[in-house]
Amino acid sequence: MNFTNIRTPLNFFSLLLCLMPAALISGPFFSDLFLSLIGFYFLVTSIVKKNWKYYKNLFFYLFIIFYFYILIRSIASETPLRSLESSLFYFRYIFFTLGVMYIIEKNPKVVFYFGYSIFITIFFVTLDAYYQFFTDYNILGYEKWGDARFSGLLKDEALGRYLVYLMPLMFALLSMKENIKKYEIMIAMLILILADIIIFLSGERTSFALLTLGTVLIVLNIKRFKYLRMFCFLASILIITIITFNYPQVKNRIIDNTVIGFEFDSGDTKIINKEYDSIYKTAFEMFKDNPIFGIGVKNFRIKCGESQYSSEHSCSTHPHNTLLQFLSETGIIGTLFYLAAFFFCLVKLIINFVGIIFNEKDYIVKDYEVCLYVCFIVILWPLAPSLNFFNNWISILYYLPLPFLLISIKKNNINQID
Repeated sequence: MNFTNIRTPLNFFSLLLCLMPAALISGPFFSDLFLSLIGFYFLVTSIVKKNWKYYKNLFFYLFIIFYFYILIRSIASETPLRSLESSLFYFRYIFFTLGVMYIIEKNPKVVFYFGYSIFITIFFVTLDAYYQFFTDYNILGYEKWGDARFSGLLKDEALGRYLVYLMPLMFALLSMKENIKKYEIMIAMLILILADIIIFLSGERTSFALLTLGTVLIVLNIKRFKYLRMFCFLASILIITIITFNYPQVKNRIIDNTVIGFEFDSGDTKIINKEYDSIYKTAFEMFKDNPIFGIGVKNFRIKCGESQYSSEHSCSTHPHNTLLQFLSETGIIGTLFYLAAFFFCLVKLIINFVGIIFNEKDYIVKDYEVCLYVCFIVILWPLAPSLNFFNNWISILYYLPLPFLLISIKKNNINQID
């Protein structure tokens, strides 16, 4: 791929794809702009060239059904204009996904350039976060949020989520490379260890829990770099243990203030903390009142202030849990799409793990595909606090691994037919 010839549209949009991990650091504007440009490029190209094959797949059909469902539900909600802010232009994610698939199929080398981009970006973000951890300010002068919370270059976004969602994709692209050199392995190990540790130090407890979940799933299901990933994570845990005993503020944030369980003496229950517990209960009450269709996307922040739901800590911009957000805002119908995606990935990994145990080669998934499934297990995991599913910035992180997985599934289907 020759990036110097930017007059060629394919090269220009390949460059935008490679810049996406870096664009996400700056916030939603440039990342959303790149996403929209890639989607628009694909839409125009597919129409001009009458290239309809990308539309003829189950994913596209299901996405369109889901899109029109949330669109109609927004229009029929009590505050349609607010709800449409999230649902009206949601179609751009499908065209971005198809656009990336088109770019990869027409320009296969872009996958490796994209992989280098992720490696470099994660390494740079991680180093900056360490600088902020030790000095209280990052290279741009952003200050820590508190004694044990910081986001480095991402400023107002979630550093831990950014890393934990991109790392399985980074590992997937590493697994795709056949002739990997020793120095590349050493660099990959360094980045993995540094990123593992900084996710913990960032104070994002959920991100570290998801990192652990994703790491376990990868180690159980891959062959080639199983012990490399295991060694990196164990080394990270050892270093984290040492740091925890030397930085009381980290221990206080991650360990001492993490409460999961019940307060039997007071008769009160706490899922994570009082704030989340109240929000979760509010979301579930909304679901019970609107079980089939929900209240409409982006309406939780409006409805939570109503008298039948209002209580201390009951209001927020979203329910802070993906499953509860789907249940409360899209009802059972919308939640079925979410659960179908989650269990599809989970079942794939379970079947693959069983195939490894019984040495059934027909059921074993390729390593890079395993990592891509893990991406979505981590993203869609229903038993953890989450960001707003329909937020522009986080949605780009959610959809970024998808075209790589769809291309892999497409190739597998073609090979089975052959």
